[in-house]
Amino acid sequence: MDISLTTVLIGVTVICSVLAFSRPRLLERWMFFPYQIKQRNQWDRFILSGFIHTNYTHLLFNLFTFYFFGGVV
Repeated sequence: MDISLTTVLIGVTVICSVLAFSRPRLLERWMFFPYQIKQRNQWDRFILSGFIHTNYTHLLFNLFTFYFFGGVV
């Protein structure tokens, strides 16, 4: 079984998004807020905000698209 970087990123994104869906406080903490990044030095938001999605439809559409274009990207 060959695991590509695309598959790994999809797995991490699903885990992060499902965790954030079930814990609203975690979702708020990982969202991209430039003010929080600058004033409170929460630089991890740059990375973590890329792994969360608004809802399951958004997650499904983005990952479906990424699955087909991830190898090119």
